Amino acid sequence: MPPVKLEIIQPTHNLVITPAEYPVGGAGLLVPLQGRVISTETPPLFYRWYSSLNPAPNKDQVALNWNDNQTAPQVRGMTANLGVGTHIITLVAKDRVSDEPAEVAKIVYAGMAGGPADAEHPCIVHVLLAQLPADQATALSKAGATLKAIAPFKWSDDDYKPINKIVYSWRFEPRGNPPNRTTVSFQPPTLGFVQKNTQGNPAPLVQYQGTLPAVLSLGDYTLVLRVAYDGTPSRVHEASLHVTIGA
Repeated sequence: MPPVKLEIIQPTHNLVITPAEYPVGGAGLLVPLQGRVISTETPPLFYRWYSSLNPAPNKDQVALNWNDNQTAPQVRGMTANLGVGTHIITLVAKDRVSDEPAEVAKIVYAGMAGGPADAEHPCIVHVLLAQLPADQATALSKAGATLKAIAPFKWSDDDYKPINKIVYSWRFEPRGNPPNRTTVSFQPPTLGFVQKNTQGNPAPLVQYQGTLPAVLSLGDYTLVLRVAYDGTPSRVHEASLHVTIGA
């Protein structure tokens, strides 16, 4: 099988992105993907883009561009909708469009670029996108409350945990009366995970359930969800909601 040499031009490996750099579209950020064939004497091929966090509804739609069934002499770029989380991006080229075993066995030309950290030329992208679910309560009790955030659907998977660089935390900023209250930051030591549709939720969630920090006073606050890149506190995206803290 003659190897096809590919290169991912965009995004670059270990890119950390927020809505400040790429627009929000639906559930994620609209991120351009660009690549090229760098080997010579390669026939027109089928190209597939993959993300490890693509919530494909079935095995035929695993590729981000699953409906692109035309061969081309060069890689066709695309704009991908990438949700919050650490994505492994892979570009694959082959001379058979189907992934069925009988068709795969007939492949003559094929190649790959990107992939995990131990690949020859890895491509990992970290998407920081703070999203509060619609059912986040606005009346919170210090004695027991639930804080929620939209999360990658693989958050609790063993193959995702080692590569994850997404850190969730919350901040309570005093709003209105009573005066002389302080801002309180809160990063739970552990977070629970609720998969999409498990409890009627339309998106996968991380959540904290328990008592709120004792130093919180009662009254109105702005609850700020903070999604940061682990190890680089300056790389962050935030979303906020007005809440009331009770006893």
